[in-house]
Amino acid sequence: MDAFRLLENYLAPEEVISFACWAFGPDFAEIENGAQMVTAWNILHWNLYQLFISGSMSEDLPAMIELWRERGDDSFGVFEE
Repeated sequence: MDAFRLLENYLAPEEVISFACWAFGPDFAEIENGAQMVTAWNILHWNLYQLFISGSMSEDLPAMIELWRERGDDSFGVFEE
């Protein structure tokens, strides 16, 4: 999916899969469009940062990556609070 190519602008190649798995779940490779990406993120991370279909992924990605770097790869983004 083209949206995942956008990740390469923000992450080192070795980080892309780890981030995608954390951000969108272990089935991230099955995501076919931006709406599915937004939905997957919001299911896992609604309490950290919400995405909107009308938003811009290129504007949201820096915040999403910062959260990933702060929180680490914790069970693909499913957090117990």
